[in-house]
Amino acid sequence: MRTLRWLLLLLALGLLQTFTSVIWSPLGYVDWLLIAVVYMALRGSFREAVILGAIAGLMQDGLSQEIVGLHGFGKTSIAAVIASFGSFLVVRGPLPE
Repeated sequence: MRTLRWLLLLLALGLLQTFTSVIWSPLGYVDWLLIAVVYMALRGSFREAVILGAIAGLMQDGLSQEIVGLHGFGKTSIAAVIASFGSFLVVRGPLPE
C-alpha cells in the first residue's frame, strides 16, 4: 500500500513536472521527481529508494523527449548515494514544523 502511494505520487509529480513549464517557465527548472526521490532515500530503505528512483527516472524519460535511460540512471544513482549516506542521518521522526 505504501509503495502504491509512492507510485501515484511519482506519477503526479511527473505530470506536474512535464506541464508546469508550459504554465510558468521558472517552475520548469524544479525537478519535482528528484525531490521526491531524495526524500524517499532519506526516509525509506535502500532497496525502496533505488527501485523508486529507477521508476521515477524511467517515468521522466517516458514523459520527456530526451535520451531514454538518462534520467533513470541519474535518479537511481542519486537515490543509492543518498540512501547510503542516509544511514548516518536519523530522519525517521516527523518533520519539524
